[in-house]
Amino acid sequence: MRLSNRTLTVTGIAAVTTLCLSMGTASAEAQLSATITNLKGNNCVSLANGGSTANNVSVILYTCNRSDEQLWALDGLTYVNYKSKKCLSLDNGGSTANGTKAVQYTCNGGPEQTWRLTNGEIRSGKNSNKCLSTPGGGTADNTNVILWDCNGGLEQQWSWLF
Repeated sequence: MRLSNRTLTVTGIAAVTTLCLSMGTASAEAQLSATITNLKGNNCVSLANGGSTANNVSVILYTCNRSDEQLWALDGLTYVNYKSKKCLSLDNGGSTANGTKAVQYTCNGGPEQTWRLTNGEIRSGKNSNKCLSTPGGGTADNTNVILWDCNGGLEQQWSWLF
């Protein structure tokens, strides 16, 4: 039987995933955690207050340094911070109003913690017309990451890099 390159690629990914997962949770997290980088400023999604692990800590942009608070694992449709083990969520009870801050919160499976990476945009699972963005397209360190109407702007373009 002849296999296509696509079949071999999918099979290879499945084998690597199985290998990582068989090594235990900590190894799987280390293997699958990556930075989320904003393409406008080339800075990373991080946690405020020195990488605090508390609930409702703001998600911010910060110069990429691959510290634990800048590493995120994708678990289904949820981004989990490597340092805090908490989920990327929305403030104010999961509000989808423009300007709502992205925060970290104990993972609870709610729609305010689900996200879809589509054409470089990270769209809210609670309202697919809303994207992660920055106020006024800001890129400076400590700029809050917020939710905003998807508009295709560079401040709404993200990459998830290993």
